[in-house]
Amino acid sequence: MQRTGHILTPRQREIIELMIKDLSDKMIADTLGISVHTVKAQKNLTYKILQVHTGPGAVARYLQAS
Repeated sequence: MQRTGHILTPRQREIIELMIKDLSDKMIADTLGISVHTVKAQKNLTYKILQVHTGPGAVARYLQAS
């Protein structure tokens, strides 16, 4: 698998970095100035790219490939 930093968009990387800090979707949305719906949509796309089904799985895969 490619390094995740190269296959995720900058926004997806921002979101997953905030997930690592254990921020809620609402807190991520407020931090980035976007809607909770956008956060959830980006997280779902990230899960597909990383071939995982959960937030912890995405964080683990991201950290492993970084």
